[in-house]
Amino acid sequence: MIDANSIVVSVLNSTDGVHDFRCEKQEYSDFLASPDGAIGLQKKNLAVTYLFRSHSSIIGFITLALTSLRKSHAQEKSDQQEVNEIPSLLVTHIARDLRYKAKGVGKIMMDWTVNFANELAATVGCRFIVIEIPQDMITLFQRYGFELLPPDRNDRHYVMFFDLGLREIK
Repeated sequence: MIDANSIVVSVLNSTDGVHDFRCEKQEYSDFLASPDGAIGLQKKNLAVTYLFRSHSSIIGFITLALTSLRKSHAQEKSDQQEVNEIPSLLVTHIARDLRYKAKGVGKIMMDWTVNFANELAATVGCRFIVIEIPQDMITLFQRYGFELLPPDRNDRHYVMFFDLGLREIK
């Protein structure tokens, strides 16, 4: 297991040596290494990629962007101030290096993401973390506390969300 206290998280920059990163899904490794991938999204202010390092080796990365969830018309109106779009943090990519499989890297990255989302909630408002995943990963994210949204299309990806809950205002 990797010690969470030994992990250093930093924003990806164009000088980071990412070509040694290997993931089960080659497309994720390619996304990280390609100038049109993670760096390209950052240049366009569309997403930011965070690298997770242990002893200077990249053990994983996560790419985040902002999104919103549309409130269902079927939901009860809980207050007079109706909010139709609920601010959320979107996880567009999450991957760990093959060499760190089953060492707790995924949990470390998700714990960091929840903490980051809670900081957003306190500064600009954020209620959910949203991720689109293939069906074979549903159980993994359910174990972390994500819930599956009802599918509205016939493809092999599913949208899940993590509710940050209500904030206590002091």
